[in-house]
Amino acid sequence: VNSMETISNVSKRTFESSRESMKTISQLASMTNRLNDAIGRFKTAKVLGARRAGAAITMGEETIMPQEEEVVLLTDEMRA
Repeated sequence: VNSMETISNVSKRTFESSRESMKTISQLASMTNRLNDAIGRFKTAKVLGARRAGAAITMGEETIMPQEEEVVLLTDEMRA
């Protein structure tokens, strides 16, 4: 009987730990999405600022040259 209780307790703890792990993974995925969105907004703002100033900017290996005009549609989330 004692070994059955031990197995039951270990099973419960394993299940609870698995559930907590899944919750943590979900939260990390959400935070990763938010971080990627923020980086995208930063890059967009950096490009627009450089273009308004008439300067070329470099991001990694890519050089972005200023253009005469550009239309950028921002979502409500990007404006926040």
